[in-house]
Amino acid sequence: MSNVRHFDWVLFTVIFVLIAISVPVVLSAGVGKAISQHSAEATRGVLYDQGVRVIAALVFLFLGMIIPYRYLGNATIHLSWKKRTQESEPMNIPVAKILLWGTVLVLVLVLFMPKINNTHRWFSFAGVTFQPSEFARYVLIIFLAWRLTQKSEYDIGNFVWGFLPRLLPVMLIVGLIIIEPHLSVSLIILGLSFVMFFFARARLTHLGTIVTLLLLSSFVMYQQFDYIKDRIDTKFSNNPRVLKAGRYQIEQSLLAFGTGGFLSFKPGQSKQRDLFLPEAKGDFVYAIIGEEYGFVGTMFIVSLFLLLVYRGTRIALSTQDEFAKLLAIGIVTSLGIQAFVNMAVALDVSFLTGLPMPFISHGGTSLLVSSFAVGVVLNISAHAPKNNEANDDDEEEYSENEE
Repeated sequence: MSNVRHFDWVLFTVIFVLIAISVPVVLSAGVGKAISQHSAEATRGVLYDQGVRVIAALVFLFLGMIIPYRYLGNATIHLSWKKRTQESEPMNIPVAKILLWGTVLVLVLVLFMPKINNTHRWFSFAGVTFQPSEFARYVLIIFLAWRLTQKSEYDIGNFVWGFLPRLLPVMLIVGLIIIEPHLSVSLIILGLSFVMFFFARARLTHLGTIVTLLLLSSFVMYQQFDYIKDRIDTKFSNNPRVLKAGRYQIEQSLLAFGTGGFLSFKPGQSKQRDLFLPEAKGDFVYAIIGEEYGFVGTMFIVSLFLLLVYRGTRIALSTQDEFAKLLAIGIVTSLGIQAFVNMAVALDVSFLTGLPMPFISHGGTSLLVSSFAVGVVLNISAHAPKNNEANDDDEEEYSENEE
């Protein structure tokens, strides 16, 4: 890194701590009875699995830190071909466009994969299983940051020719994810898109279109998919039968928080994870933290994510580079929404969503793409030109490094 002086070591420390926390938490939540029964083989298996994920996450984090963020917006792939009667015709295709259309292709292909838990969310290739929707939102962030900063004949203030063409990729990605279906990710994408268009100075009246899409997407998925309808009905229903059948996970999650009390230190001693709380190492890992480390432990996690959002937003607002600003604000918004929605579900503030907690929950795709994305934010903190600062020398040094 060419500019250590501007590198955000606080944000780096926050991310490192969150990833480190995932090891004992996932080990405790994943092994279950094996820990209490001293099953060394099972414990080693979970520890090895999470250890590999953590090492891979750190690799992706450093990749995001060392790959110049400007490549994501400015890099192009040069293509040329010759016709019989003409000279070669060059074509420069932005990397942001290639990433977007590649993601669209994968999102289409995943719809033809076998269903898992009644959804088409997982794509298997060469023995590796991943969720395309997890990295689709970050690809969309890159594309939007590039597209919203491109000079065009029509300003974003023009609804028909300026705003809507920039919004169409969002509608395409969200539409494909709705078909899977994956309500929570589609709503996160619409939420981060709203924030990015806002910072790109779109008119507030035009931003209402995104809000309309958000409400329309929720309504369509509620009407078309039974499991989503059941989750929402369970949250707001007063029917005892519905409550008993659908609130099992939530009740066990709340019991876990109550068991932890104000201050606790019982790593590996969770009772709820053994028989009572499904998805203890995934969607409800926050409940395990509450049971084993108490209210203080849960607030420590909240403070880390609040600090992540604050430092990331500070990085975004401190740069003169509009592409870097939108890129950072999109990434931070995505991580912030995901983290606090996950907590809200565990605390019965929101209906069940199926979102993992960033950096902590057991989930390879989420951990890797989140680590790379926040690495990009750290890259921006070190290299993006700052407001009210004479940084010509820094930019020249950065350009030399790119060459």
